[in-house]
Amino acid sequence: MSANDFFEKYSIEEISKRTKISPISLRFIKNKEYEKIPRVKFLGFIKIIEREFKVDLSHLIEEFDAINPQKEPPAELQPKEIEKEEKKPLIWILAIITLLLAGGTILLINANKKTQETLQTTKETISQEKKQENNNTQKAVITPVQESNQTDLNTTANDKNESNSSQEQNISTALQTPINEAPVNETPKEEPKKIEKQQYPVTIIPKKKLWFKAVNLKTKKIISKITTRAITLPKGDYYIKFGHGLVKIKYASHTIDPKTKQIVKIVLKDGNYTYVKKQPKE
Repeated sequence: MSANDFFEKYSIEEISKRTKISPISLRFIKNKEYEKIPRVKFLGFIKIIEREFKVDLSHLIEEFDAINPQKEPPAELQPKEIEKEEKKPLIWILAIITLLLAGGTILLINANKKTQETLQTTKETISQEKKQENNNTQKAVITPVQESNQTDLNTTANDKNESNSSQEQNISTALQTPINEAPVNETPKEEPKKIEKQQYPVTIIPKKKLWFKAVNLKTKKIISKITTRAITLPKGDYYIKFGHGLVKIKYASHTIDPKTKQIVKIVLKDGNYTYVKKQPKE
């Protein structure tokens, strides 16, 4: 049974429950992140899994040795010793999580207090503005129209009525006259179009037997193989880890040739490439 078939048949939680191996270490083995596990621990984990599930995972040891060659002979660990070593980092992880939760709670409380103070200040400002507007309205006085001095005390009642009616007509005409408003530009602004970046395929040409793991940075899909033949990956942006640098990579207009026996990690994105020390988070 291959490692892929084994991890498809059994979940990490079930394997951890039966072997007492931490889920973190099992994920490293499943994803073939061998640089994160010491060789002694790795061999002990594989022996425990083989004994518990009656499977042969010796090919994983060969892959491990191909990527991380060691001069020292393998030493077996007892299950109790492995369990003790695995519990130590878990205690630190729980302590860090507790501190982060406590800090987050304090920040939320402070943020709520500031928000409430801001709302209270805003309400007080609005109420003061309303009071000021009411006071200004009450103080406003409509100035009566001053009538011209009466020169003739014997003006008839008919003349007064005509004068009053003409004033009312002038006032109504003034009220009905529309106020010219500045035109409003209602033309919506066009949003700039997003330009999609071009993606390229990746061709891997090994000079000798090669193990590699390629992670698509957008879809997070993982491709892991051991090969001696050229392989072309689909178009996309990739993080690729090679077991050694005796390989050629053709990407966009580049032909990359690391020329080293050491492990090589490289990011291929937007038609360019960059050597890195670890996998990018995004």
